[in-house]
Amino acid sequence: MLINSLLDQDLYKLSMMSIAYHRFPLMKVKYKFVCRNKDIDLVPFINSIRTDIRNMCCFSFTNYDMYYLESLGFFKPDFLNYLRNFKLDSMHVDIVNNNGIFELEINGTWLETILFEVPVLAIINENYFKGKILNHIEARDRLEKKVELIKHLNDDKFKIVEFGTRRRASGFWQDSVVKYLHEEIPNNFVGTSNIGLAQRYGVKAIGTMAHEYIQAFQAIVHPKHSQLEAFNVWSDEYRGDLGIALTDTINMDNFLRIFDKSLAKLYDGLRHDSGNPCVWARKAINHYKGLGIDPKTKSLVFSDNLNVQKAIDLYKEFNREINVSFGIGTNLTNDCGEEALNIVIKLIEFDGLSVAKISDQPSKGICSDENYLKWLKSIFGVPQ
Repeated sequence: MLINSLLDQDLYKLSMMSIAYHRFPLMKVKYKFVCRNKDIDLVPFINSIRTDIRNMCCFSFTNYDMYYLESLGFFKPDFLNYLRNFKLDSMHVDIVNNNGIFELEINGTWLETILFEVPVLAIINENYFKGKILNHIEARDRLEKKVELIKHLNDDKFKIVEFGTRRRASGFWQDSVVKYLHEEIPNNFVGTSNIGLAQRYGVKAIGTMAHEYIQAFQAIVHPKHSQLEAFNVWSDEYRGDLGIALTDTINMDNFLRIFDKSLAKLYDGLRHDSGNPCVWARKAINHYKGLGIDPKTKSLVFSDNLNVQKAIDLYKEFNREINVSFGIGTNLTNDCGEEALNIVIKLIEFDGLSVAKISDQPSKGICSDENYLKWLKSIFGVPQ
């Protein structure tokens, strides 16, 4: 059984789910699966993927799970009580073979379906890589070389987080990676996005929001005001906790237009997920300075397609000006000798309305409605 706990999940899904529970429990959503690799055939795995999803839906949060979630300190008691009886339902996941093309959609209320994305992607990955030889000796050797780079840097201020649940080669390998990092570089390895692994190894569970959270507000208020409303609602929910804001649902420039002094003081920092990281970081630092805020009191989290060497290079470039940390996903949990899958499940509708991610990197944008996308770009001044 590939998923045997509802805590085999990234923290940001539960943090967004809490807001869905408190604010939008009946809003319906649609998610769509996208594989960005060319010539990848997932059709042969449809039956096993369906079986693994159905098996996952047998699980609920245990008393031990609930004790851990309560110990995190930022989930409200009513939401925790709701989770005690929560189960996923596979009826919300539709997988078909459309003339030789693997297609997957998730439909239902946001509250019912928000926890599917991460484990479903993990299930797809592990089914795909089962058919290949996962060379643990080579994977271990690559991991050891990455750790040696960090040890050679010899700087405890260099901080990395494991962000690889969605695209892991296997659950076993992700577990092995987190265990090894925790044992070998405890001063540099500060946590994981995976709640269950954070619990198991006594490290910090790390995560705040994903693009779907900010996208949803395009259907809740006028899209021009969606980012501002999303960040205000988040701060109201968490009251100083989980204070890293995601910047690239539209693009960095449009994010900075609404990120005024009030929000900049309220949030601990920003997360990068697309576009040139050096350009992004320089814009962020200059923005803080322009608001009269010392950048050294804030943090930048880099999380776009990183490996250890890229992270080290960015650290050397910016650590004297602002606090930096690095969320590394695929390069830690799926660097095993085979090409990793670049797969996502993205929100495309909220409450019956189209929503979109534009991004600072065009290839990472997503929208199923070209007319809506053109209109959204026009109101934000993004080139068509």
